[in-house]
Amino acid sequence: MWNKNFSSHFINNFDHLQNRSQFSLQKCFLTTSENPSDLEQKKIDSLFLLAPSDVGVIRNGGRRGALWGPEALLNYLQKATIQNTPMILAKILVTSLENEQENFEESQRAQAQSILKAISSQELSGPGILPHFHLGGGHDHFYSLSKALLAHPQVKKILVINLDPHLDTRNDSLAHSGTPFRQLAKKAQEVQKKVDCIQWGTALFCNPKSSYEEVDNHFYNSKIWNEKKQSLISYLNLLKLEEGQYVILSLDCDIINSSLMEAVSAPAWTGVDLGEIEKIIISYLELMTRHHLRPFIGIYEYNPLFDNLSMKGAKGICSLIYKALTFNYY
Repeated sequence: MWNKNFSSHFINNFDHLQNRSQFSLQKCFLTTSENPSDLEQKKIDSLFLLAPSDVGVIRNGGRRGALWGPEALLNYLQKATIQNTPMILAKILVTSLENEQENFEESQRAQAQSILKAISSQELSGPGILPHFHLGGGHDHFYSLSKALLAHPQVKKILVINLDPHLDTRNDSLAHSGTPFRQLAKKAQEVQKKVDCIQWGTALFCNPKSSYEEVDNHFYNSKIWNEKKQSLISYLNLLKLEEGQYVILSLDCDIINSSLMEAVSAPAWTGVDLGEIEKIIISYLELMTRHHLRPFIGIYEYNPLFDNLSMKGAKGICSLIYKALTFNYY
């Protein structure tokens, strides 16, 4: 039988738990802002650009729920323990569900402007510089991130590393989570800046024939990576970037093995292990560190509605974010 005196004593003694927050990443975050101008005059170590909308996923026929992905990931990430590491992090809302429901194409343009304003307030290069993160929502948000980088005056050329079983170059009449790289190809040609795209993890059964057609142009070149000829990690380890060249890493979470990652808009048939993804991210961070450039990591398609009670999927993704965030510290 339950002892009432013990129950009363137990419930009133949680003070020791409250003290734990001072050792977590939560203490490093400034309050969330919807205005990138709030960042001016502030030195932020790492930006978390939040795109909490899944309108693009719905337009692509995916299942609803990715709009809650950024919030769910940050809630879990902020519980992570941080040692005596001075770090200032900021969360910026760069789009909204309401804006995308009203006018999807216009919201993509507006999001790119918000991202450009936010990243322009901070340095893009320097020794030991931390990554900026872009959290979706659907993979359609990557187009706004890449469009913002193309518009930055310091950026002359872009290399994109897309970890994704889908090419996301569907030739449809409207934009959605399956079209960002076809949109990027057109934008590169429009602004006349060179974009190279490495498609890693592409699965033939995930892509219609039309996704392979009429994508490349004079300013955009895509390559489906053949891991058997050369590993992506060894390529990144040897890569020397040109002046003004920046590299973006885009992670569509449905590339992760479905035994771990069920909580996505379109679960993979098989996928790759989380450890393999982590190794690629580390090689990418080493590349950017060698060149003293700011890493940009986009993470998309996590859908917390389909995660399990232990938040297994969120934990896996947050482990990657934490690794990237603390890469130059530990």
